[in-house]
Order: sequence, then structure tokens, then C-alpha cells
Amino acid sequence: MAVARTSTGNTLAFLIPAVEMLCKQRFSPKNGTGVIILCPTGELAIKVHTDAKALLMYHTLTSRVIMNGNGWRREAESLVKGVNLLVSTPSRLLFHLKNTKGFLYKNLKVNLGTVRQCYCIIPSKRRLSSLCSFLKRNLSKKSLVIFSSGNSVRFHSEILRYLQIDCLHIDSKMTQLKQTSTFIDFCKADKGLLCANDIIDCASHLPSVDWFLQYEPPGNPKDYIYTLGQVVASQESKIEKHTPFCFLCKRSQNFSSFLGYFTIVLQPLLPYF
Repeated sequence: MAVARTSTGNTLAFLIPAVEMLCKQRFSPKNGTGVIILCPTGELAIKVHTDAKALLMYHTLTSRVIMNGNGWRREAESLVKGVNLLVSTPSRLLFHLKNTKGFLYKNLKVNLGTVRQCYCIIPSKRRLSSLCSFLKRNLSKKSLVIFSSGNSVRFHSEILRYLQIDCLHIDSKMTQLKQTSTFIDFCKADKGLLCANDIIDCASHLPSVDWFLQYEPPGNPKDYIYTLGQVVASQESKIEKHTPFCFLCKRSQNFSSFLGYFTIVLQPLLPYF
């Protein structure tokens, strides 16, 4: 079992040993699947599979990416023929495990996850003070804080400024031009804080950040997983040092279980604020 955050260097760090292992075991299509790489989003799966194909260019090993949105029948045909290195999203893998007869995985050697998510359980009455304390400790860093709604973004950004924590904010009531210019300003800055609630449209263009914080459980958890995947996949991301961080209160602890279902490795942390 291996776990790695997904950037080019880290992806190759676990792909190369996996390919080497398959070669040493003399895997061929008749042996079925020897390596499964689980990714929380289809976008990540495609990126990982692209790296895998480059490594397998001069090998006879077979590979395939399977995910929602692709034709499952063609995927099933490939799996039955034999896919040595399989890249998949969790739900799609589960579908084929249940429904594709002839999918040979009894020779499985390695199962790889891709994203780590830290979280902290904080009493509701201490959430705001904990956030402010955390941000004050990291004024020299570049941080992105995600809230559950535009109203929450405006409320918290005003409080942060009142407490002399400079920040930019983006919410749905701003014009598209203002949202874009604010996002560009944040991208160009060496340090700073951006508060937002909906960055799905620009998730694939996120800049290098030191901290990616989810302050409240999102209205649509799948959107959060998509954004998280894009942040971690960023080629320039510094998340090798600072992992995505989620503030949770007791009543929202189930959100951590939801993330775990999508093969996001959860790491509880004690608050140090």
C-alpha cells in the first residue's frame, strides 16, 4: 500500500516502482490487474494515466483509465482482456468490481491513493477565533479559505479586515470582471489571503498556495473534492509541505467519512491555535 500527493514528481515516485514491480513479476494481459491507482476525480485520473502511459511506452504492459463519463462497456472489454496498471475513480472501480465478469484482479500487488486531507474538530464557539489565530500565524504565507456561501464570505472577510488581517474576497454578487481581477491579483501576489465560496470554474488555474482551508462543510461535497483534487494536482503547488486543512465542528464530522469514501486519506490534527 502506498500513498502520495499528486504532482509530477510524486506521481513518478510511486509509478516507477509500480512499473518495475510489474516487469519483475513478468505481468502480461493474461495476468490481469497488478496495480490499481485510485484518484478522487476524473481529472486527476487522466493526469496520472498520462504519466503512466509515458513510462510504459517501451513495455508490453497494458494500462487503462476508467471513470464516470466514459463508456463502461468499452472499459469492461478492456478489463476482461487484461489491464495490468489501472487508474480509476472509486465509484467507477466499484461499479466494475460488482458488474464486470472476467475482471481479473486476484493478482493485485499494489493499490495507490493520491490525496491527503488534514482536519481538526473545533467546538462551534471557537471556530472563528481559531481561524483568526491560524491566519495570524501565517500572515507571511499564501492562503486560500473556502466558505459555504457568498454571505459567509462577506461576513468573515469583513471581520478579518476589522481584526487587521488583510484579505481579498470573491463572491457571487460581484461582477465577473471584479471576480476575475481579484483572482488575478491573488495569483500574482507572493503572499496573502483569499476568501471565496465558489472557485470551481477556475480551480484548474489555482496558483501555488501554502494553505488550502475549508472553513465550513461545503454545500456540495463533490465540488469540494473536485477543487481539492485540482489544488493538489497543481504542478507548482507547495502542498508537499502544507496539506489541505478542514475545520469541522462535531455536528459535521460525517463530512470526514464522506471524504474517506473517495480515497482521500484523512489525518486528524489537534488544534494548535
